[in-house]
Amino acid sequence: QTKKAPCLIKPEQKLRLLMLGNVDDRKFGLAVDLFNTISRHHTIPFCQIDVYGHIKDKSLANRLKSFSFVKLHGFTDRVDFSNYHLYLCTSKMENLSIAVCEALINYTPVLSFDVGGHGEVIQHLKTGILIAPGNIDQFYDYLQKIYFGAISFDFRDQDLSVYDWEKAARSY
Repeated sequence: QTKKAPCLIKPEQKLRLLMLGNVDDRKFGLAVDLFNTISRHHTIPFCQIDVYGHIKDKSLANRLKSFSFVKLHGFTDRVDFSNYHLYLCTSKMENLSIAVCEALINYTPVLSFDVGGHGEVIQHLKTGILIAPGNIDQFYDYLQKIYFGAISFDFRDQDLSVYDWEKAARSY
């Protein structure tokens, strides 16, 4: 697969963020806290967040879509990662998220809590950023740094081939 540069942020452009997965407390419960932090600091949001996934918790979905910068799209089996500057993962716990791997394979940097296997696939400050679980203030601070260009990402040394399911199955 040919490597490509991540989607670049142009001046005066909103940061386009992607979130995938079932809308439930485990995956999106902390997103509400993050979105509240963004709202507190910005009367005009600096980002647009698209959420794709099955709605398992309608009350949580209603809280998420109450933010002007969040749009819930429901489930789809195809997402064009090239339309996004960053993939967000606010999961409280996770094994190894396939969505995180899909983002990385598509050269979309990941901003995530350091849960489950994320530390095995995300190269901190190269292909993404790993944050102490539940640290909303640090999550927000990194979002700001990315938006203002203080952090850039580099996928040149990325190798996710060890996580290839077919290779693992043959090895097994």
